[in-house]
Amino acid sequence: MQIRRSSCFICNFQGRRVSKTVRRALRLLLLFDADDKRELSVTEAAREMSIDKSVASRLLSTLASEGFLQRNLGTQSYKLGPTIIRLGAVAQKTINLITLASPHLVRMRNLSKETVSLQVWRGNKRFCVYQVESQHDIRRVFEIDVPMPLEHGSSGAVLLAFAPRANADAVIGQLIRDREEQRAFLSQLEKVRRKGYAISSDQAILGISGISAPLLNASGEAVASITISGPTERWTPERIESIRSDLLAVAAFLSEALGATPSSVGRKVMA
Repeated sequence: MQIRRSSCFICNFQGRRVSKTVRRALRLLLLFDADDKRELSVTEAAREMSIDKSVASRLLSTLASEGFLQRNLGTQSYKLGPTIIRLGAVAQKTINLITLASPHLVRMRNLSKETVSLQVWRGNKRFCVYQVESQHDIRRVFEIDVPMPLEHGSSGAVLLAFAPRANADAVIGQLIRDREEQRAFLSQLEKVRRKGYAISSDQAILGISGISAPLLNASGEAVASITISGPTERWTPERIESIRSDLLAVAAFLSEALGATPSSVGRKVMA
């Protein structure tokens, strides 16, 4: 019996020690999540984690040996390695945007009482890929996967505002021929970028208003938008304003799930 207890004690002790090492390794990897931490030296890693340099060195070397990190031979610092990049690509493929977003769209519909939709940009159009309809008799309803104007409505505004600038400029040049109108539209997109959301009224459809927020990826680019829309008579500026912070919190939460960093999202993450 004593031998068994001793053996179990040793196993438990080793398990705790291994778990501590694993936790430290994971915490170390998470240090690279910050925009200003593209590379870390042994000294920086030790300071950030409040551990000895010898421990930091062993952790960094082990992670590099498995491809999670890569050593810069010039600076002797470490950066994310090919294994992390490969796993990130796999994760992106396995995340189903609709499955991820749908419970949050239901929550926003219940809060706002209006239709909440998930929209994406393809070519020079936008498409609704999923929606949770308002329960009002008179409501905004989208046709799934039917093209809509990208240059009209709050959803198109956030999709363009948070797209790579070259891509947005190219599409805007196709959709809006007048140079003055182009400049005015680009100025509007800049305001949307600064605010982090867009509001529209009577743009895509007369009598319909909406508010949209982008879902961002790891590059800070919009992969989709969440839009709450309804009849302008009911979906007033006051009601839109009352739901704005909740919408931004949901968009921030989903953006981080898609790989965006808190700094690139720039908004409070919903608990």
